Amino acid sequence: FPPGRPQSPRAHGLRAMSSQALSTVPESPLPSLPSPDTSHAPGPSSLSQTAAEQMGHAPPSFDEIKASRREAKMRDFRQFLVDKGVVEALVKLLIGLQESEVAPEDPRKLVRKCFGEYRDPLWDVIEELRASSASFREQNGELETKLTQLEQDVSHAIRHRACCRLWRAIATDKDTLKESVVGKDIVMRLTADKKFPRGMDVTPHTLNKDMFVDFAMGMDEALRTDLLAILYPEGEKGPLTTEIPFKGKNDDPTLNQFLDALSAYSPPPPPA
Repeated sequence: FPPGRPQSPRAHGLRAMSSQALSTVPESPLPSLPSPDTSHAPGPSSLSQTAAEQMGHAPPSFDEIKASRREAKMRDFRQFLVDKGVVEALVKLLIGLQESEVAPEDPRKLVRKCFGEYRDPLWDVIEELRASSASFREQNGELETKLTQLEQDVSHAIRHRACCRLWRAIATDKDTLKESVVGKDIVMRLTADKKFPRGMDVTPHTLNKDMFVDFAMGMDEALRTDLLAILYPEGEKGPLTTEIPFKGKNDDPTLNQFLDALSAYSPPPPPA
């Protein structure tokens, strides 16, 4: 404060309050206990009960213990503020405000100007973790999209491989059939007959490998699985059956479903 400036009685009162606040808080004296009457001394078993009766109250409850601890922590905190000079600084600030003729526009700025600013380093850690969390969430979204696409690619590759295995079973071992297959060749491979069963007159187009795989990719999943199980009875890694799978079984539902789908298939137009 500028020297020689007259100070108000209120300022003197605040200084007096600061002097009292800076002094150490005295501990409250314990109440004196009444002298015990030893004319009827209790036995050892009832000693604690007699002591509680002489104190005049029951043992403290859990809530009372918690409240007592809170009060002790507050006393320690107030003493800490006094020891560190915080109380004195606050009192000086209040005295300055009382003696000032103009009230501050923003009291928070005045407090920061007086005490300075302090930023807990943990806030930097928190902000860094928040940024990392946002980045991880964004990366997770991108990875989930890629995972979905990869699952679709794997499923497509599995179906494509199954269709290629069907083509190998239909095309047989003849070199001329490895390039293209006509309807009668398919019927002969599956049934040993040269005609469609059930008097079916529709003959499918001549199919090469790409056309057949395209047809098989659009085939019902259950039908494709049943055909593979019949043509490869030992499983996925087993060899192709050497028997004619539907010989004498022209009424087999799997065969009829396959031939119906093959008759209804329209191959894509050739590229221009």
